[in-house]
Amino acid sequence: YYMLFFAAMSFLITVGNIVNGLEFSYNYKWILVCLVSFVFIVLALITGNASAVHRVALYIIVWGILPLSGFTSAGLVGPSLAYTFLLLIFVSYVMNGWERIFLSFSVIFINLVITVAFLKHPEIFKTMDPQEQIFDWLVTVPVASVFMSFLLIVFERAYEKERKLNMDKTDRLRELSYTDFLTGLYNRVHMEEKLSLVHNIYTRTGSPYAVIMIDIDFFKKYNDVYGHPAGDEVLKKFSRILKNRIIRNTDWIYRYGGEEFLILLGFSDEKAALVVTEEIQLDLKKENIPHKASLIKPYLTVSIGIAAADNTSISPKDVIEFADEALYRSKEKGRDIITVYNSANWN
Repeated sequence: YYMLFFAAMSFLITVGNIVNGLEFSYNYKWILVCLVSFVFIVLALITGNASAVHRVALYIIVWGILPLSGFTSAGLVGPSLAYTFLLLIFVSYVMNGWERIFLSFSVIFINLVITVAFLKHPEIFKTMDPQEQIFDWLVTVPVASVFMSFLLIVFERAYEKERKLNMDKTDRLRELSYTDFLTGLYNRVHMEEKLSLVHNIYTRTGSPYAVIMIDIDFFKKYNDVYGHPAGDEVLKKFSRILKNRIIRNTDWIYRYGGEEFLILLGFSDEKAALVVTEEIQLDLKKENIPHKASLIKPYLTVSIGIAAADNTSISPKDVIEFADEALYRSKEKGRDIITVYNSANWN
């Protein structure tokens, strides 16, 4: 965009100078800027590497065209030095790091040199009568300002688009860091955060939460008989069952490890958790996934343990351990069973 800006601005100023009868030598610098800009536009299109081409172009403009145009202008009498500072905007947008600092100071330094040269040796600069001065200010400055305003709008939109894209990428990376690759469920990193959150709410307000631990029965035997790819499909299918059943934004599903899953139910007690797990077992039974290696049923089943926070002195780790103990008890009882941990009569 900015090379097109230079080309268009230079062309319009040249046309204006010709129409109003200014000495043609005033146009040499503008013709040069226009030609150089078009060359770099073509190079950017051909190479497909606009960033590198733009960087090279800025070096040429700052260290080549800027001093050349400055010493062939009317110095401080005309507006040339005033709008050369517009280069600082382009430098800030295109360059990064030390190059941005170097070229920014280069623009300032070159303008200072031209200013000092004009004050000490004004005879080396072009002269303008009052009418030419007025015209030069009235034509070049408005043209440059209009194009600059347009370009700033383009830059702002490009920046906003890039910022949104970066935010989307950051959100996506954050989501990936929280997600199990195979099942698409959350992982333990996410679980630690949410478990701490709901436990803090519980200790402050007394709002209960429950932890459900689920284990697919005889999953190793399933893999041995049907193969690991089939086992992966079972994990994904069961994950979809859980996602369809757990839909509140205060509940989260995790792949806890291997064939184990954990569900965190915010603002729920063990009774609510029991209802949810019974529905999950029914959903899985409807799928009727064959499991001829199972020692209890000809289809896939799960064992489940439930624990709820019932004492503000316990920690989140305790609740998970209680749910794990309940799950172990379900396996001991013969699997395909739901066990609710009860601290009052647990032994």
